[in-house]
Amino acid sequence: MKKTSSILTVTLLVLNVILNPIITITSVYAEEEGGVEVEYSSESYDDSTDQVYVEEPPVEQQPPQESVQDDSGAGTGESYEDNGEGETIPEEDTESSEPDESEESDESEESEESEESEESEEEELYPVTGISFEGVVNNNIRTGSTIHVPVRVTNSEAALEDAVLRYTISRDYIVPYDSLSSYFPNNGGSVEAYYSGDQLIVDYSLETLSEEYNQLLTLALKTKDDGTMPNGATISASAEVIQNGNTIAQSGNVNYQFVTRQPHFSTNVTYPSETGTSEDDDEGPARETTIAYSFYFGDEGGGNGSGQSAVTNLTVTTEVPESLNFDASQNEGWSYNDGTRTATYTVVPGDDIYSNGYQLPSPFNVTSKGCEY
Repeated sequence: MKKTSSILTVTLLVLNVILNPIITITSVYAEEEGGVEVEYSSESYDDSTDQVYVEEPPVEQQPPQESVQDDSGAGTGESYEDNGEGETIPEEDTESSEPDESEESDESEESEESEESEESEEEELYPVTGISFEGVVNNNIRTGSTIHVPVRVTNSEAALEDAVLRYTISRDYIVPYDSLSSYFPNNGGSVEAYYSGDQLIVDYSLETLSEEYNQLLTLALKTKDDGTMPNGATISASAEVIQNGNTIAQSGNVNYQFVTRQPHFSTNVTYPSETGTSEDDDEGPARETTIAYSFYFGDEGGGNGSGQSAVTNLTVTTEVPESLNFDASQNEGWSYNDGTRTATYTVVPGDDIYSNGYQLPSPFNVTSKGCEY
């Protein structure tokens, strides 16, 4: 039995010596362009202990390995490296995994600018339209005059299409024109005029107002000059810009005040029974007094109207003092009220009363009480 064991031991030693150079372990690593790197280790057998020893070669400092692109990943931007076990694994893109703060900031700014630009493009602009009276002369206007209603219309930001300038005027003392163009003698354009209740409506087509529209537009109105317009008459006017029946801008109201030419009286007193015109002189107090009445119309108001009222009659009333007597025989056309001691004269003047004035045809005569002729 011992002999057999010795033979087996010898046999193993012989085999170890023979096979030792052959028994090596190699590892093949895929390298760029088909190159390989061979790394080996050797094993030895210790017959005394029945153990196998592996001897590793010394580790040399290897230069940084270049990433190798697999043909199957060509064009994909992936890189691979050896994992030490003969396999290639994708190399992590450390640059892409760590975002560049400056790039993120630039992208954020560009994104914000793009959003602002889109918001600006999407924001819709609306017209900003204004209207106001300008240079209005509306006081102390003579009746029958042509009045002017100037308004300034402005527009900005965006165009306003189908715009209409509308005037609303109290119609009582307005004379309508035969030609619609007479309402805007200084501005051409389409005009429409019509009545609505006690108002005159005048529409002037503005068509499209541009973003920089700024225009003064003046409406002309002829007032009645037939004597029916009284002193103190008023005409009210307002203006607005409308679009498709909707008010876009509106002014306030302006009132035009009218006056008529007013009569002014004058008197001329004489003393027929005296050599002079004094009431009291060397010959004693005057025994008879004569008063002549006349009047004329002033030139009140401005404008191109006549300022005339319809004068149908003229009445003069005077009070007789207690110290004087009224004698009807000496006062043709005069009437006298003894209870109120007032004398009255009424006359229908001619058509030229405003141009030539008027003097009563019969003067007023009174005498002192107790006078004897």
